[in-house]
Amino acid sequence: MYKLLSARVHVEIRVVVGANIGTLWGANMTLFRDFKSNEDGHFAIMFAVTMTAVLLGTAAAIDVAGMQNARAALQDHIDSATLAAVADVSYRDDYAATFELNDQQRGADFKDIVVKSLETHGVDMFGATPNVTVANNKLMVDTMIPYELKFGGLLNKPTVDISAKTEVALPGVIQDKLEIALVLDNTESMNFGGKMTALRQGARDFITRIEEGGSGSTIAIVPFARYVDVGVDKRDAFWLNVPDEFDTDKTWLKEINTGGTCHFEMQPKFDDGVETEVEVEVCTGQTTTYEERHTVVESRWIGCVGVRSNGLHLVDDTYSTEATRIQGLLHEVPTEVTGFFTAEQSWCADTVEPLTDDYVQLRHRIGGLYGTDRTYIPAGLIWGQRLLSPQEPFAESTLGERGGETRQVMILMSDGNNTAYLKDNDTHESIPYVEDLNQAQQADGTIPPNTNEETAALCERIKAEGTEIYTVAFQVEDDVTHDLLRNCASSPDNYFDAGSNASLIASFGTISTELETEIRIVR
Repeated sequence: MYKLLSARVHVEIRVVVGANIGTLWGANMTLFRDFKSNEDGHFAIMFAVTMTAVLLGTAAAIDVAGMQNARAALQDHIDSATLAAVADVSYRDDYAATFELNDQQRGADFKDIVVKSLETHGVDMFGATPNVTVANNKLMVDTMIPYELKFGGLLNKPTVDISAKTEVALPGVIQDKLEIALVLDNTESMNFGGKMTALRQGARDFITRIEEGGSGSTIAIVPFARYVDVGVDKRDAFWLNVPDEFDTDKTWLKEINTGGTCHFEMQPKFDDGVETEVEVEVCTGQTTTYEERHTVVESRWIGCVGVRSNGLHLVDDTYSTEATRIQGLLHEVPTEVTGFFTAEQSWCADTVEPLTDDYVQLRHRIGGLYGTDRTYIPAGLIWGQRLLSPQEPFAESTLGERGGETRQVMILMSDGNNTAYLKDNDTHESIPYVEDLNQAQQADGTIPPNTNEETAALCERIKAEGTEIYTVAFQVEDDVTHDLLRNCASSPDNYFDAGSNASLIASFGTISTELETEIRIVR
């Protein structure tokens, strides 16, 4: 099976309107000078002549603006049609065989697709046919069409020509291996409105497209919320502190309410920044008694880990000492509250999947994603970086083993703003130590202290190490978060604003196409 060589595109815009604009302006000024040099006649005549010149100048300005808009539209259509042709041909099973054809034969194949694309999008070429050629393994398309001047009849110049030219480097048959980290928001808010279903479909389709590209690329999955699950098989890893597990006998008083008058009403509730309504029973005039209850609380580590302190939560380095290891979190730890029973709990999304080319396993893991807890984007970013690193905690990356050929990509998807933050001076001896915003703070749109700044800092560090970042804002309504994700991306073209479930699926499709063929317009 042949593999596609990533190709970049150079586009040259050539406009043949400058001379014509000069002709219009020159004719206008000639008329004005002729009138100005004639000193015979009355003031009224001179005023009329002057106004005529002004009107002619205004007409010329309107036509110039119209030509610029028409030229921009033509360039967009030619760009799109050329990209469509390259994508269509390069994805064919027999694409490698086209290299045995001469440039004229290859150009004819592309030309049919370019013309059809323009027709499909209703582009009026005024009878002109684009010139489509292949040379030096580049597809070149240029065309020229007439533009009808609105006021051209005044100067006996009814039309001018506008043109556009595009060059696209054609993919070859070898492509560097990709290492991709899918850093996916799996918080509570993803459980509403079919969001999780859309994520599963989009991510599965993405994995399939990468598989079909034949590059042998590997993919890692990081489902994140406030914390991340690294898997119970990492219990004895040198970089991890797993706390002692224990059982606790607990006896507490259970509140029992009887009698009174009760009714149900809908009340607002915030789940990870998303406002919903829940049905709540409201009672008055009840009698309250207490009943003793007993249970055994099993405090166990089931794979969930927290973040490091003292700034180490932003760095993928140094895990060998007691102070620098990553802290494991027991799922449930009892706490003392006079007369009552409560417990602190750590919640994690599904377990991370290290870099692998087992695409069946990757799709299976995507199918099991679920939403829980609050949003702390720095946790997702740092674990995405760790999974792309060739050193522990995960060492599946082959970065540097093949002369630096491995290209690394991180795709960060979040459906909302950060709703958790790392508490200052926390000993991390209990959970939760990444605090979440309460209901009132979420309702008020409170920004968690330092979390957005930590997110931005991590994005810059990851990009500085050579990893290309794509970001997807999924049904995000907060302008601050839009800006945060846009700035995190490696370029404006790497940022996607997915305002619907269908748009999220399409965004993953676009990214997979760009990664496997990398056909882009570069101006």
